[in-house]
Amino acid sequence: MAVKIDTENCTGCGTCAMVCPSDVIRMDKETNKAVAVYNRDCVSCRLCEVCCPFETVAVVAGKMLRKGAESGPMRLYLAGLKVDTDVYNDSDAGRRRG
Repeated sequence: MAVKIDTENCTGCGTCAMVCPSDVIRMDKETNKAVAVYNRDCVSCRLCEVCCPFETVAVVAGKMLRKGAESGPMRLYLAGLKVDTDVYNDSDAGRRRG
């Protein structure tokens, strides 16, 4: 899996880095923009993609969580972040609902 960040449009809000359960994304101290540092650790949960308010993050070459995959530890993690787990069951590739 690879996390791609559109650094031109990234505002540096840090949401993607905050929600990543695998610590793949970090904030670059020089540019104050998000960077994918540990792509090999990406679990394709797509939280970074779903939670980015500016749609500048994409997870590519990975699988979406299947319906019901938000159970167990991931469900608790999402609940703690107050993320709507229904976004993973949408047919629009997990994009945030308006």
